[in-house]
Amino acid sequence: MAWRVVATQWRVAALGGMGGGVVWLGLDYAGVAAGLAGMEIPATPDLWWGLRVMEAAAKEELNR
Repeated sequence: MAWRVVATQWRVAALGGMGGGVVWLGLDYAGVAAGLAGMEIPATPDLWWGLRVMEAAAKEELNR
């Protein structure tokens, strides 16, 4: 549930020129914290760890 709440909170960098695409840098942790708080999901250390694991896997796939 937490991942679904924060999965839109990505930081990206544009690659040069039109049609250059983007590089997915990682989650915006301030946005993640706000999303979790807004849905009243406790931001425990275990939850943050789980989100970081999912972030790493998603970032690898998105940057292929």
